[in-house]
Amino acid sequence: MKRTLLIVQFFVLFANPCYAELVFHYKNPEFGGNASNGSIFINEATAQNPFKAPPAVTTPSNPITAFKNTLQSSILRNIQTTSMASLFDKNGNIILGSYLNFDLNNDGESDLTVQVDTAPVDGNINMTIFDGISSTVLTVPYTKN
Repeated sequence: MKRTLLIVQFFVLFANPCYAELVFHYKNPEFGGNASNGSIFINEATAQNPFKAPPAVTTPSNPITAFKNTLQSSILRNIQTTSMASLFDKNGNIILGSYLNFDLNNDGESDLTVQVDTAPVDGNINMTIFDGISSTVLTVPYTKN
């Protein structure tokens, strides 16, 4: 018993205290870890990803298709330019009471109409867009520059 007590006293008096410290570090750079690990995590994620992108569908390009696409873009750009000039003045203000009517297929019926209120209500203007099937009302703030 004395011997055990003597050994315990020896260790208590002469042993250096040991301290253990747990430190947590993120490995993933997305969460503040080492940036050098980024490529490793991307490669692992790519290897484990069972989903593959479908192959891109490309249409054969021919001059007729390219011409039709260019012509359509030009027509739509002209309609947009005309619409903007009819709906807004040179200072960018909405022209009250503006009305646009588009008959895109020349059948005598409106395919698209845009109508602006004639006066602001509570500082807002309603722009009604009708596409022949449904109508959409855009409410925008009215300010005069």
